[in-house]
Amino acid sequence: MMEGREKLVAIVQKNICVVIKSLLKLKKLNLMKNKQVQNCQEQIQGIFNQLHCERQEDKENFISECVKLMEDGDCDLKECRFLFEDICKMISPVKPEYEYFLSLRKARSMEDFIPGRTNKAPISSKGFGGKTMEHVNKKILMDTGLDSSVALELLIANKIVEFNLPIIQVVE
Repeated sequence: MMEGREKLVAIVQKNICVVIKSLLKLKKLNLMKNKQVQNCQEQIQGIFNQLHCERQEDKENFISECVKLMEDGDCDLKECRFLFEDICKMISPVKPEYEYFLSLRKARSMEDFIPGRTNKAPISSKGFGGKTMEHVNKKILMDTGLDSSVALELLIANKIVEFNLPIIQVVE
């Protein structure tokens, strides 16, 4: 059995260029196929979205057609799930994530303890790598070059802010 494996390895080693080229061609073919499928899906998705975009009558008609398709058994479970998700998005649309800008300043009393300067330009709430004040704290530590073991307190309106609070809630 070991002998057969060694022969196979020897054959592959002699033809390594063919193996590499074959893999590259297959990856390229898969990429092209997926790109075409993705382009078609995007175009049909645009048409699909127009079916239920604005008028209440269009939305009701769309929902009833979706339900009819599912009831008639014309859809498998995955297709039913996709239709159900679209109906849910229509009924309760996903609200866009709001973006807030924070101006970070260090207290004059902290000049000796916190090295470097703070950025004068406001920083987007989306630029902290997370949604809580803990992420703001981590960004401050990283930007100032302080060790993550340093305990900072963040003050907003002269009140210490807990790190588990969402950034948006603190700003509001």
